[in-house]
Amino acid sequence: MAGLYLSRRTAKVHEPKECKQMKPNPVQDIADRLSQVLPPGLAVVRDELKDNFRAILQSQMGELDLVSQEQFEVQKELLLRLRRRVGELEQRVAELEARSGSA
Repeated sequence: MAGLYLSRRTAKVHEPKECKQMKPNPVQDIADRLSQVLPPGLAVVRDELKDNFRAILQSQMGELDLVSQEQFEVQKELLLRLRRRVGELEQRVAELEARSGSA
């Protein structure tokens, strides 16, 4: 499912704001597709099965640790900034060590 990412911090399904506005609910989409591939003999219970598919999918997705694309990008940017800062600090420590070693 595009736009959904795993996280160890949250146990809820989050979708990017763009997905909610532009794309249909992925759980609904999967439930629809599952109900469409049912044999013709099950057409009578198709809607009931589709509702069951949707409920099971929502339940299982609720147990996953997912974050939105937006939350993922924020964390990615934070990590990049922290890596740059650590590099700067390592360089500064090396300079200070070099100064104290030559003094």
